[in-house]
Amino acid sequence: MSHQTRVRFLSVFLFSALVAGCGSSSTSLLTPSGPSAQRCAITLSVSTTQITSAGGSGTIKVATERECEWTIKSGSDWLTFSPPATRQGAAELPFSVQPNRSTAPRAVEVLIGDQRATISQEAATCPWSVSPSEVVIGPAGGERTLKLSTEDFCSWVITSRDSWIAVQSESNGKGSADITLRIEPNDGPQRIANVDVPGGTVTVRQREALPPPPVPPPPVVTPPPVVIPPPATPPPQEPPPGPTQPPPAPTPPAPTPPPVPCTFQVAPTGFEVPFSGGPLHVDITTQSGCTWTAVSNATWVSVVNGAMGTSTGGVDLAVAENTGAMRAATLVVAGQTVTINQQSRPACAYTIDPGSYNPSSAGGTISVTVTTSAGCEWAVSGNPTWISANPASSVGTGSTAITVQSNSGAARLATLKIAGRDFVVQQASAPCTYLAGPTTRTVPYTRSTRGIDVFTQSHCPVSVTSGASWIFIHEAPTLGSGEIIFRVFENTDKKTRSAPITITGENFLHIVTIVQDGAP
Repeated sequence: MSHQTRVRFLSVFLFSALVAGCGSSSTSLLTPSGPSAQRCAITLSVSTTQITSAGGSGTIKVATERECEWTIKSGSDWLTFSPPATRQGAAELPFSVQPNRSTAPRAVEVLIGDQRATISQEAATCPWSVSPSEVVIGPAGGERTLKLSTEDFCSWVITSRDSWIAVQSESNGKGSADITLRIEPNDGPQRIANVDVPGGTVTVRQREALPPPPVPPPPVVTPPPVVIPPPATPPPQEPPPGPTQPPPAPTPPAPTPPPVPCTFQVAPTGFEVPFSGGPLHVDITTQSGCTWTAVSNATWVSVVNGAMGTSTGGVDLAVAENTGAMRAATLVVAGQTVTINQQSRPACAYTIDPGSYNPSSAGGTISVTVTTSAGCEWAVSGNPTWISANPASSVGTGSTAITVQSNSGAARLATLKIAGRDFVVQQASAPCTYLAGPTTRTVPYTRSTRGIDVFTQSHCPVSVTSGASWIFIHEAPTLGSGEIIFRVFENTDKKTRSAPITITGENFLHIVTIVQDGAP
C-alpha cells in the first residue's frame, strides 16, 4: 500500500471514529469493559522483604487486570521507585534502598493500590579501628594519642582501668576522633594497664624508674702542716764549709672526683607497623645534661621531631605507606637500636552490593557499595552510553551511583565492571501503543487481496490470525508497524459471509471483521 493510500486510510478511520462518537451505529475500536472493584483486585509479590544495612534493590510484582489503574506510595524517602507513580495493569516494580547509616533497624510500608507490603532493613554495624593497640612509654610519663576510626554515626566510650592513666580528651563521642591519654610519672617498677576502647582494649606499658645516680666519694682533705716554732738559737754563725741542703718538697693537691656517667633508657625498642604507615613515638630517659641523637637509616622512616637532646625527652617518627613487600628499618636512638617492621601491602579484594539492577523503561539510579581495603583503587568500566557512574573511580571502601537513562525501545541488557566485578543492568522495554484502523472491512464476492495497516513502535510484537479458511494471511509484520496483506477467496454462495482477523500485541487486542458479499 502506498503512502498516499495509508494517509487516506487513516483519514477515513479517524472520520469513522468521530462519527461513531456522535451516535452513529458504525462499529468502533474494541474497548475492554470498564474496571470494577472486584475485577481490579491487586496481588503483590515481593522478591525480598529484608535488605542489608549496605542498601540494595528488589522487585515487587503487581498482578491485576490490564485496564486497572493503581498508584505507588512509599512511606519513606530511603526506599524509592522509578517514575511514574501511577500505572495500569500488571507490572514489575524495581525499588532501591539507600544504605542505613544508623545502628537501629528500620522498616517502611509500601502502598500499591489498596495493598500493602513492608520492607525491612538491617541496622548498620560499626567498624572499629584503634591505633596503636599498645603504648610503651618511659617512666617520666606524658601524653599519648590514639587514633580512633569509624563511621560518623557510631557512638563510643573510652574508659581507663587505672588511676595513673587518664583520658585527657573527650571520653565519649561519635565518629572518628583523636583520643589523648595522660600517663603519670612512674617512680617504681614497670607497670601495665588497659584502656577500654570500642572493639577491644589498648595496653599501656610504662618502664621502670631509673636508679638514682651514684653518690661521688667525698673529697680527700689534707690537714694543714703543723708549724712548730724554732727554739731560741744563738746568733747566726758562719756555716761550716760544705754542700747546701735543698728546701722541703710541697704537698700535692687533692684529686678531682670523676664525672657521673650518663645512662639512657629507650622505649619502645621495636615497632610492628601496618602497611598504611603512620606516626610513632620513642621515649628517652636520662640524666640532665646528657646528650643524645636519633638517626634513621631508611628513607621511608623520618625523624620529624627530636633529632637530638640533652636530657629526658622523646623522638617523633613518621613511617610512609608501604606499596610493596614487607620491610624493616633500624634507627640509632641515644646509642640504642630501635627496629621498625612494616607489613606488606595486602592483595586488594573487592565485593559489590548489589550486583544487578532492573530499572523500568523510565530509567533510574541505584547506589552500589564497593567494599575493599584502604588504599585499594577501583573503577567502573565497560558501561554503554546509556549507563553512567558517579564517581567513575575511587580508592578504598566507597560507593558509586549507577544511572540508567530512559528507554524508548526494546528491553536491553548490559554487563559492566565495578571494581572488576560484574554488574548486570536489565532494563524493561518502553510501553507499546498500537493503531490498527476500523473494525469492519467489506469486500466483494470475487477473489481479492486487501491490506490492513498496523502502527506501533519498532520493538512491539504483532501477531495476526485468520478466523476462517476463506481468508488467507499472506503477509504480516511480527515487530513494529507494517501492512497486513490478506487474500479473500471467491464466495460462490449467494449469502453474505463474515469472519474475523485478530491482531494482538503487548496488552493489545484488535478484531477486524471481514464481511464478504454473496454471489449475484
